[in-house]
Amino acid sequence: MTTMTLRHSSLVTVLCLLTGAALAAAGANEGGLQIRPKIGIGVTNDSNIFLAPKNATSAWIAEPSAALGIGIKGKKASLNVGYEIAPQIYSVYQKVNNAVQQTAALSTQVEYMPEGLIGLDDQFRITADPASSELTARSLRNQNDAALLFDLPVGPKLYAGLRVIDTIHHYRVASLAPLLDRNELLAGIRLGLRPSAKTKVFGFFKSSNVNFKSASSFNDSTGSLIGAGVEGEITSRITGLVEANTVSRKYSQTLTGETSEYTTGGFTASLKWDGPSSISVSLAGGRSFVESVFNRYYMQTGGSLAVTKELNKRFSVQVLGAYGVDQYPDARAAFLADGTLLDARRRDTNMTVGLNLSYHLIEKQTFKLGYLMRTRSSNFDTYKYTDNQLSLSADYIL
Repeated sequence: MTTMTLRHSSLVTVLCLLTGAALAAAGANEGGLQIRPKIGIGVTNDSNIFLAPKNATSAWIAEPSAALGIGIKGKKASLNVGYEIAPQIYSVYQKVNNAVQQTAALSTQVEYMPEGLIGLDDQFRITADPASSELTARSLRNQNDAALLFDLPVGPKLYAGLRVIDTIHHYRVASLAPLLDRNELLAGIRLGLRPSAKTKVFGFFKSSNVNFKSASSFNDSTGSLIGAGVEGEITSRITGLVEANTVSRKYSQTLTGETSEYTTGGFTASLKWDGPSSISVSLAGGRSFVESVFNRYYMQTGGSLAVTKELNKRFSVQVLGAYGVDQYPDARAAFLADGTLLDARRRDTNMTVGLNLSYHLIEKQTFKLGYLMRTRSSNFDTYKYTDNQLSLSADYIL
């Protein structure tokens, strides 16, 4: 498989933006053109900016932001594009921490016949976020996620579908680029039925391919997912997606002491429940392979829950939490903090709890006060940490 560079991917994105905007503008006669600019300012006190197991370093972080979204909707098509820039300015160790986060996104859908659908999504990020739950250090990197959706009706209730997701990772850190620069491709077919106009039930097969940029990498792999799912309006109050599958991975090169083939159960869930009394609940979770530098991969299983309650027209409160386990397939030897030598399979447990209080001063302005606690426990205690964040922010939609 040929790996597409970020430069090429960005060029394709720009062309899609220009072409899609022209086509949608020409046919926009339903929702018209919507322009949504937004500015924001935030400040966060972070108790452990390096997510260290001990001797934590705290800092104040200023987070101004600006965003612009453009949406066009016609009878058979819609187009949304957006861009956001969000600098992060630290009170300490600015040279290693200050960053400018940027995101450019495109989303378009075209209904080409009754119940037939073509969709394209692309998101390009310039970020300094940690690479994964395994690597807690801030990592300057670029990431491009592109997705294609195609549904073809083959009967009154049946349809055949195609799904393709392509993700490119490029690290701007010299020590990480040879280890983690890669292209991840997930492509598959689905066959399903529509029990109602807003609900789809389906079975699917997906093929995965992870191709590392470094010619010396031993981490190239292939795999598959076979399963079934449901999406859309699952009940009168629940919408979203649920998939259950078997997921497998196989490496082209066998290394002594390294797991080269693995098959297990997996799932994906993204659901929202709109309850009575202005209560909503969002649930997300999954089980999947994640690339690793500790082993060749680890298995990540977890989920998150957010409960939001509108107290009145101006106030709302949100409680959120997340829990996940990262399991590594192969044993490693390392010294613990007390000096003892441990030879075991690494296992990390990640937990997050938080609380947000929002106040709408006027229709387009929101103030938010938030608290977040993150912890990771591990049988290798050098990877443990606890972090507390207290934040205050204000957003204004122009």
